[in-house]
Amino acid sequence: MIRVCGEYKIQAFRTKDTGVWCSTPMGDKKIGSIGIHLRRNISSHGIGLNITNEVMKYFDRIDACGLGKGVTTLEAMGCNATREEVESLWARLMGEQLNGRVLQTLKDAGELEELWGMKEGEVFDVMFRSDLQDHYAPDYS
Repeated sequence: MIRVCGEYKIQAFRTKDTGVWCSTPMGDKKIGSIGIHLRRNISSHGIGLNITNEVMKYFDRIDACGLGKGVTTLEAMGCNATREEVESLWARLMGEQLNGRVLQTLKDAGELEELWGMKEGEVFDVMFRSDLQDHYAPDYS
């Protein structure tokens, strides 16, 4: 996330607090975070990089990590990139970090199911249906 911000000439940094931060005239504000979820031997993870001011009326209600510092967006920091442009940049930079491997962005779980040869709805079944826990239990032997 810090490299993505840097590509847009936005100085982002880490602190002792979780997340990625930017300095603004109103103090440090969170521009992004990483989330990890574990359930039934399955891990999900993701990033949240705030791109547009469109949702700021909702973000104004968020107390980032309970720190009283607020949040900001790429747009508020002077960048007018679209979500698609940011996703493409993220995939390129992440690929560089993974020794040049090409990353592909997917629009939804259906594309992932198709890529992995799964049936429609199977990704969500694996993640959320406890009655399928044994069916999809990994074999670590």
